[in-house]
Amino acid sequence: MATNLVRENRTADEIKNEIKLTLSARQGNPVFIIVEGKDDVDFFKDLTAEEVILYKSPAGKPDVYRIVESFSEASVIGVCDRDYDEQSPPEKIFLYDYSCLEVMLVSNGNVCSNVFRVLHIPSATTLLSLMKQLRWLSCLRKLNCLHEWGMRFSGLSISNVFVDLVFDKDKLIASLRQQNNNDALVDDSCSAIIAFQENKICNEADLAGITQGHDLIQLIQCYHAHYAKKNKRNPLKIDAIKTSIYTAYFAAKAFESSALFGHIGTYEQKHSLAFLKR
Repeated sequence: MATNLVRENRTADEIKNEIKLTLSARQGNPVFIIVEGKDDVDFFKDLTAEEVILYKSPAGKPDVYRIVESFSEASVIGVCDRDYDEQSPPEKIFLYDYSCLEVMLVSNGNVCSNVFRVLHIPSATTLLSLMKQLRWLSCLRKLNCLHEWGMRFSGLSISNVFVDLVFDKDKLIASLRQQNNNDALVDDSCSAIIAFQENKICNEADLAGITQGHDLIQLIQCYHAHYAKKNKRNPLKIDAIKTSIYTAYFAAKAFESSALFGHIGTYEQKHSLAFLKR
């Protein structure tokens, strides 16, 4: 059997059927990891042990849960963003440290400092300071999810509300109001709830738990573009910045110090399985 297989562009039913067929063939000791998207596939494909088959979910996190929970076998697990989940996941579902993959990667101190150096972002700029700039938006995203306010964020561009190294909340509100075609964000009760939530978020771990990864990467790109222009350099695009983050993370062998690595390791020992390279 081939090792470290990556399989994409399958429906949920196709993934389930392929796993059933592979398990029924009883050849080797195949294990399966279901992840949310392409970034997750790119992250895990060089970290998995032999005989791991890596599947990309066709519909994000919900399908990861549905596929994994349709199997009783311990050899089928899923890895997802934590997002705003406050409950412990099922035994066979594992969550990235903090809110998501991107935040887990950048939250490693050595990785963050190396990435900022490569991107010519001054050392005085910290990950904490960036997440604080995003705090109002992060709180809004969390509350929107928990209270089902139904707000849409799909058209939001961080670069459009970030001017001269200042995150402009008024511009952010105007942009979101335009997208959602309503005045909900200026409602006093909504503002009071967000302010209450902000006051509860007081340290880096708290912020890392609610910061949305795409917001953070976009803000890093804004800082990079500012200093690249100042130094007469061409700024990198988002994909190149992501690549630099991945490169720094793997170079530092940072995954082995993550909580996710430890949790999967405990599960491996319990069930005598191997999902990750050792």
